[in-house]
Amino acid sequence: KNQPCSGRTGSCSCVFIAIDSTCSKFHIGPTTLDTIAVAVQPKAAPVSTVPVMSAAETQSAYAAQLAAVPEFAAFGPVHHSSTKPTPLTESETEYVVNCVKHIFKEHVVFQFNVSNTLADTVLENVVVSMVPSGDTALTPHGTMAIPSLTSATSPAPVYVSFSRDAPDDYPLETFACTLKFVSKEVDPASGEPEEEGYEDEYPLDEVELASGGDYIIPSYASFNSEWE
Repeated sequence: KNQPCSGRTGSCSCVFIAIDSTCSKFHIGPTTLDTIAVAVQPKAAPVSTVPVMSAAETQSAYAAQLAAVPEFAAFGPVHHSSTKPTPLTESETEYVVNCVKHIFKEHVVFQFNVSNTLADTVLENVVVSMVPSGDTALTPHGTMAIPSLTSATSPAPVYVSFSRDAPDDYPLETFACTLKFVSKEVDPASGEPEEEGYEDEYPLDEVELASGGDYIIPSYASFNSEWE
């Protein structure tokens, strides 16, 4: 069942989709060194002018992004977000995906940043299927799809959310992940996608929910899900 998202996340409109149990229910190029007859000092490497955010600034930026999503309003404030996205594909592939994990008091939200590098292809209804490796203390809550993704609008986020069955427990889990979408070719004459497309999917690396960096865990936390 699709429900329109009333807000905007990043640069794309999102659609909230209920998840069933089958999917765990959201260069600088190398320079050529010229050979010359006299000794020269090597050129200094270019210095990036892009500011690097601190860990605190990164957490604040993610918190602001999540606060703009109406479906997450009931989750309360985010307690912790990944300091760095985890790549789930090679950087040279046609679809490039990385994952950021957000921990709330009673929920976990996985943010999949998806890039479509194919200029002649539009991806529609882009979602990520997450299947746990076994029994889990996480209940699927929902997903927010990307309605349409082009190379020009990339990257854009897919969100997959889960409820923690016991808020005082911190379940650890590994998920098999698959990118799913409808692929449509772009008409070179009109620049518009063809009416007919086909369903396709793209395997991603596994995503782990671990105690090392995903949870900020109080000393009294229970790890029953890890030991049972």
